[in-house]
Amino acid sequence: MIVYDLEAAYRRGLRTLVYLDRLAGGGINVRPIPWRLDEFEQADRRTLATENLGAADIVLVSMTSTVEVPAALRRWLLDAVPTRHGRSALLVVALLGTLPDGMDPPQSPRLQFIKRTAYEAGCDFLAPMQPDHDLLPQWSSQPSPHEVRHR
Repeated sequence: MIVYDLEAAYRRGLRTLVYLDRLAGGGINVRPIPWRLDEFEQADRRTLATENLGAADIVLVSMTSTVEVPAALRRWLLDAVPTRHGRSALLVVALLGTLPDGMDPPQSPRLQFIKRTAYEAGCDFLAPMQPDHDLLPQWSSQPSPHEVRHR
């Protein structure tokens, strides 16, 4: 799934999924399901997004504007992850920052918001240091139970 604010953010998310597939040696079935951030404000859309999450291994949140992450997205992630029943651990990837200026710094409030939400939901978390460059994980000092370190 790609959760995005603007079309440029969706395209950046799609490029990142393709890059992750290359890193995994082609083992990722890249079938992006696009979701605009504002859709999580509507109950019927959140229900449909929860169904989509059942088939997803990655939720990629891509924002190119400077808006805050909606609380509705946090509530949805916390509520929807338990519905995956026995699926593999979900990876949440955050691509936050205006283009072409780069990414939010690691301690930015919205990056920390998504990271904290991912861990509270029992998900793994990844955030690249720069857009469209090497994806370097930013692991918390307290890894999630599903976290696997690749060094």
